[in-house]
Amino acid sequence: MKELMTKLRIVLPLLISSILLSCKKEPGPGGLASIKGKVYAYDFTAGKTLLSEGYLGDLRVYIATADDSIAFDDVRTSFDGSFEFSFLREGSYRVWVFAESDTLTTNPTPDNQLYYMQTAEITKKKQDVSLPDFEVNI
Repeated sequence: MKELMTKLRIVLPLLISSILLSCKKEPGPGGLASIKGKVYAYDFTAGKTLLSEGYLGDLRVYIATADDSIAFDDVRTSFDGSFEFSFLREGSYRVWVFAESDTLTTNPTPDNQLYYMQTAEITKKKQDVSLPDFEVNI
């Protein structure tokens, strides 16, 4: 019995550590990293004349892992056009916005919206990734 206990003391920690080291966490929520950015809008007339421009508040921004086409989270931009997705794990992500446009040019959705997408890569546990501004036409 004593011999069995000695073997268990040696084998059990090795078994537990090998199980813990073999667990690889997938991208998504549950980490300490973040992705942030801003949305800048240009408002054109149908004749392509610029009416106004500036950072756009209250626009929904979506995020998904690079391997998934369905968003796992969304946030709204602040009054200054800024947004942030917090508590993310390491991995590749896609971030996108839809902007309703009355002067559609390419890639409209059925309800007259254009989508704008960017990719982001989190490589460190506590990394803060800043995306370039989304420039949308409304």
